[in-house]
Amino acid sequence: MEIDTQILNVPVSSLKPDPNQPRKTFPAEVLENMAGTIKTHGTINPIEVDEKNVIITGELRWRAAGKAGVKTVPIKKIRGLAPDERLERQLIENYHQTDLNEEEGYAAIYKLFKTYEKRGKSKRHLADNLGISEITVERAIDTNVFMKKEHVKGVSVTAVTRTMGLPTEDRLKLIQSVKKGKYSARELENITPIIRQAPRTIKEKIIKREIEPDQARQMVEVYHEAPEPLRQAIVEEKVKLEDAKSAVALYEELKKEGVQVSNDRIKAHVEELSRETRVEEAEAKLRRQSYKEALAGRKQAIDLQIVDRGTMFVQEVKDVAWRVKGWGVPNMMAIGASRWKEAQKYFREIRDHMDFLLAKSPR
Repeated sequence: MEIDTQILNVPVSSLKPDPNQPRKTFPAEVLENMAGTIKTHGTINPIEVDEKNVIITGELRWRAAGKAGVKTVPIKKIRGLAPDERLERQLIENYHQTDLNEEEGYAAIYKLFKTYEKRGKSKRHLADNLGISEITVERAIDTNVFMKKEHVKGVSVTAVTRTMGLPTEDRLKLIQSVKKGKYSARELENITPIIRQAPRTIKEKIIKREIEPDQARQMVEVYHEAPEPLRQAIVEEKVKLEDAKSAVALYEELKKEGVQVSNDRIKAHVEELSRETRVEEAEAKLRRQSYKEALAGRKQAIDLQIVDRGTMFVQEVKDVAWRVKGWGVPNMMAIGASRWKEAQKYFREIRDHMDFLLAKSPR
């Protein structure tokens, strides 16, 4: 490789772009801004070209110069440049002078790495030569290898990169969720670390976005802080997240007080929390049904403010009494004697149970 020290001014029209240039996109706003600078100050940094006037580095400046309407640009000729040396210079310029998106940059880094690999050079060597971190090189290699091996298409390189570190099966499922619009590529940056730590059941729900990211993060955090009996309840969603967090805080508080809570007591506590969750879910279901009945006009009088189990129970009794009072001779005539006789068995069961409850009730 021979670099001319002389800088020449040549017509803009005499230069040609490199079809193998890693940069494929030239944003209009960037070109517009650079063209404005060139109009005012000229092209300060020379454009590197080869023996045939094909641009090595500086295609963005060349395009901006054309947009600015200037006639000539400064160039520096480089002769005898090997393909990998050319790519290396282009990558260095693009990374350190203008933004290069991951898709373009990672493809070029991987291509250059394959050349380095043949020469027995390491990823560290490549990173040092390009002036980038070794993790960037590793991401570029991982992304390209993964996409080729698993035939991944229809999703951005950025999305694939953000799934790095997950098992292949989870990566593919998460990428599929991105394709379905459940996650954006940007969201994966925060979601992937959560998935890495999540137990299988929770992990599947996160991947399918059946749990929102913030809730998923809290769930995984409290899962790792919780003792085993509570962990299982969290995984099976038998305990509400807020109750689980409160339980962990309570166990920690007792621990600081020198109280060692046994697994049996924790298990009993978790069972009680699970029972409370079931009751609350049942109340919520009944409340919704009550609202529905009232809004549909199927009940003339109903207490919409069901605030506790006592109110709910009284309402159930009132509903039963309302139905029982509606039974009479017209029903017997409508359903026939044999069916009415069959119903009498249940009348007696109801009567006997009510007598039992009344006898046990406080005076």
